[in-house]
Order: sequence, then C-alpha cells, then structure tokens
Amino acid sequence: MGLRDLATGSEYVRQTLANYLQNLVDMGVAGFRLDASKHMPSGDIANILGRISGDFFVFQEVIDQGGEVISSNEYLGNGSVTEFKYSLELSRVFKGGDLRWLGNFGEGWGFIPSTRSVVFVDNHDNQRGHGGAGDIVTHKDAGFYDLINGFMLAWPYGYPKVMSSYAFTDTEAGPPVTASGRSAPVHAEDGLRCFDPNGWQCEHRWTPIANMVEFKNVTQAAFQTNDFVTDGPDRIAFARGDRGFFAMQRGGGGNWGTWFTTALPAGRYCNVYNSYPSADGQRCELTNGEEAPSVQVFGDTRAFVSVPPGQFVALHRNSRLLN
Repeated sequence: MGLRDLATGSEYVRQTLANYLQNLVDMGVAGFRLDASKHMPSGDIANILGRISGDFFVFQEVIDQGGEVISSNEYLGNGSVTEFKYSLELSRVFKGGDLRWLGNFGEGWGFIPSTRSVVFVDNHDNQRGHGGAGDIVTHKDAGFYDLINGFMLAWPYGYPKVMSSYAFTDTEAGPPVTASGRSAPVHAEDGLRCFDPNGWQCEHRWTPIANMVEFKNVTQAAFQTNDFVTDGPDRIAFARGDRGFFAMQRGGGGNWGTWFTTALPAGRYCNVYNSYPSADGQRCELTNGEEAPSVQVFGDTRAFVSVPPGQFVALHRNSRLLN
C-alpha cells in the first residue's frame, strides 16, 4: 500500500522488536494491539512474540470480511484477532434486519472462535468509511447506538471493545485540540467537554453503555444464553445463566410488557440501562440522584418487565438491592 515496512523476517529486526516489547511488559504494560497484522506474515509475528516472557494480552488487527486471500484464521495461533464481520453483520441487523436472527450470533454465523475474537460495533476506521468499512452503526446513529452496544456487552461472544469518538464531518480530521495543545476532554480548564455535539462524544460514558460493562463482567462466569424469547422483529430477550437478564425493543409503538423468566434469584433489581443501586443498596438511582423504579423478581425467577421502544432492560446480580 505504499507504506514503509519493517523487515520482520530479519533476525536483527525481530530481536530489536522483541527487546522493545519485553521492556514494556517488564514495566507493567498489560498487552498490545498489533496494527495491520494482515500485512505481516503470521509466522513473523509468532517468532517475535515467542521471544517475550511474561503475562500479556495480544490482539491483532486483521480486516477479513470473508473471501479474503489472507484470512483471520491464519493469525489465531498468535493471540486474539479482530472480527470485522461482527461489526458489519450486527450493524446490518440493527439497521434493517430482524433481531430474531441474533439467536445464534457468533460462531454460528461463520465468525472466528469466540475465545480468540475481539469484537466491536464500530472502530476508528470503519466509522469513517475506511478499513473494513460498510454501513456501520456509529455514534451518529444516536437512536440505537446504545442499544447495539448494550447487546454486544450482553451477548456471550468474543471480547468486546467499546469505541470513544469525536464528532467529524471530514473523515481525515484529527481530534479537538485546544490552544495549549491538549486534546483529552478531562482537562475542563481548556474548555473540552464530553458530549459536546462538535467535540468529544465519549460513548464509553453514556450511561447505558458504561453500566453494561459491569453486566458483562458479572455474567462472564455464565458464558451462555438461556430462555431466549422473541416477540416480532424488534424484540428479543434472554438470560445469562443465573447471572443476568437482558430484554430489548428496537422500535415499535408501545412498551413490551410481559412476564419473563430471568433465571435470577428473587429480589428487587435496578435496570442498569439508566439506573444503579444507591450507596446503601436500598433503592435504584438515576444518574441525577433521583429514585428509579426497581424490577421485582419472584421466587420462580419470573418478573414482569416493561421495555419501552428504543431501550433495553438489563438486570444482573450486582444490581440487586439489599432489601
């Protein structure tokens, strides 16, 4: 592609790269994303990584949407791999497909093994129409961007990666930068803020997405779905063992209110779409501190849940109230 390239087949280059990565691991770096792995022979990557000792995570960027001469399967032996088909297919379903199709989403759709897959709704390239592009759901699809990320974090496939973006019209434009040269929105004194329509979008701080990270962690021990139910093309619900429950309504003209088998222990739960337990564990709170309604799960694990259009309801063991 006309870019400069390191000679990763050279012993000198391999050892130099290994020394550099080993130094980072020794300093406490937890892992690496290997950019453009598809442009490097898998054997070269394996040789370099094999020289590094320690506990670290590796995932490789391999853009493979099917039918490629070089496939993502060639890189599975080196570590995890980006599954670009996930982003493309999930966006296709949410933008115009039938949510009932998602009942076997993952390896059943021809994706790479879950234990080696890094998945995402969008990334810095394909949200701009660049590498691995397609009709991708992004923060610009505010109507259901939180829904599709909620599903990703609730569904047991792969290792999810949440995007954090900035607004753009020019796909080559860089991030917002102040006169002092800062670009991170945490520097309030420079005037940069999250959720600025023309600046940082901070999707990772949107309440439905941020709260679903804990859902993902809590349900990881039950890496399967059960009690998968649907009610038309816009409505799906499922349990994650006895660790969590998720119900979603993409569209529709009214609430989806019915009795669900949640598989959760009896108790009152907060819907982490927009609330979480208070500090004393006695009530559910919205982000502004106001009280939110809880969901009662009965002894038979059933609960009456009402899902508004364009929202989801997510319950997990850590969202259970103390009383």
